[in-house]
Amino acid sequence: MTVSDRIRIKDVRVLSDNHYVLKTTTFEWRRANGKWQTQHRETYDRGNGATLLPYNLARRTVVLVRQFRYPAYVNGHDDLLIEAAAGLLDDESPEVRIRAEAEEETGYRLGEIRKVFEAFMSPGSITEKLISLSRNTSRACGSAAAAASHPRARTSKCWNCRSTRRLQWPTAASRTPRPSCCCSMRR
Repeated sequence: MTVSDRIRIKDVRVLSDNHYVLKTTTFEWRRANGKWQTQHRETYDRGNGATLLPYNLARRTVVLVRQFRYPAYVNGHDDLLIEAAAGLLDDESPEVRIRAEAEEETGYRLGEIRKVFEAFMSPGSITEKLISLSRNTSRACGSAAAAASHPRARTSKCWNCRSTRRLQWPTAASRTPRPSCCCSMRR
């Protein structure tokens, strides 16, 4: 028996479509004992997205970005979030969108990329599926120095020492990346 055999949609109403689409749905779900149970759920549809974790195996680093996220702010996080480059697909393929997002957010122009996995981000209420890709930045097109000077791109902690307290971010005035850990300073 498939999931489609176990669900009967009774009602779907749009609650909001200001920026993305918020719906409320009433459905019947067939439980393992065969009985039907009425359930109500809200779903938030913001489209699917792609993310990329550029890594440099030789230097044992990854490239991350700092972004303001309003939902995190209203939940008490009073700082920029550190995250992988990402963006919504907007009717493009994951590969096309992540190339544009990576260049915009990190300064890297990507050559060959590969799909790593797909995952639903918060499947209890959000419809978004994120396609995760990766790229070795030691072979990326363009200058790594130019990418490193991008205002939002930073390399993460070193995989050798794994110390987050040694991760250093540039000051707002300098915008010049400093070594990400003690291992980087020794090279």
